[in-house]
Amino acid sequence: MTEEAIQERVLSLPMPEIVSPDDVADTVYYLARGTTKTTGQLLIVDCGRSM
Repeated sequence: MTEEAIQERVLSLPMPEIVSPDDVADTVYYLARGTTKTTGQLLIVDCGRSM
């Protein structure tokens, strides 16, 4: 994809940002740290694209 096409898609998101590896790492850290009250969840890190 061209940079222009990527930016066009990003602008249509509820949170108009590109998900970075750091965003995904934050989610992995959250789960790895120990969430005793979280069970059987699917966390999607996509700036609201799948809403």
